[in-house]
Amino acid sequence: MASYDMRFARAFFALSPQERLHRMIDTTFEDWRVNLNEGVSLVYDSACAMIQGVTEKIFGVDPLTPSSLDAGAGDVFDIVSSRLALPIETGHDQFNPDAGALTRPDAPDPCLFLFETAVRALSSEDARFEPRYLLPSDAAEREALGKHYGRVFSVQLRFWTQDLPDYEARYHALQEELADYPDVVKAEKVFRVPLRIPLRFRMKHKEPFDRVETAVTAIAIGRELMITP
Repeated sequence: MASYDMRFARAFFALSPQERLHRMIDTTFEDWRVNLNEGVSLVYDSACAMIQGVTEKIFGVDPLTPSSLDAGAGDVFDIVSSRLALPIETGHDQFNPDAGALTRPDAPDPCLFLFETAVRALSSEDARFEPRYLLPSDAAEREALGKHYGRVFSVQLRFWTQDLPDYEARYHALQEELADYPDVVKAEKVFRVPLRIPLRFRMKHKEPFDRVETAVTAIAIGRELMITP
């Protein structure tokens, strides 16, 4: 966990939900590409460090100049990257994300950012979306979450290589699934980059792998919750 000047969180939440999602795609794609081509360690400490760094890029903070832990509640926000670091009191473990950001208790403009399944997003080319987990399905739980944090933005991110055998089917299935969640916002972008062919995301390879120009569809979905006191 690290603390940063609140101005970065304010700037992020000043964007529209779709602009935030586009920012996520643009700031995380290079990390995903490197992970795929060079390998990524999913050992707990390494995975936490990876998604901590990715979340810091999303908010545009300088990880070398964190704020003091003694700063006032309204001056800083915290970026976290551990299931143990961010207890979200909803009664369901699946709403305790891999990474996120939140303001301190009693902050004048509280907010909570949930980066759901962040490790999966940065270490896979075929992970599925689960929009039902963006926010609690129970209305009372959503209200409690909103009252506690004021403003909640929960996201999921996926990078799908278009050489997946079921790419077209999974893309259309996502459109159909999102029709059941009219308040979920979606952003997407297509990249074309050289990607290695076998053993993607694997580490400790002795010889360099061949790479082939590959189209990658980056998709981010988000759901916002705001409760006015």
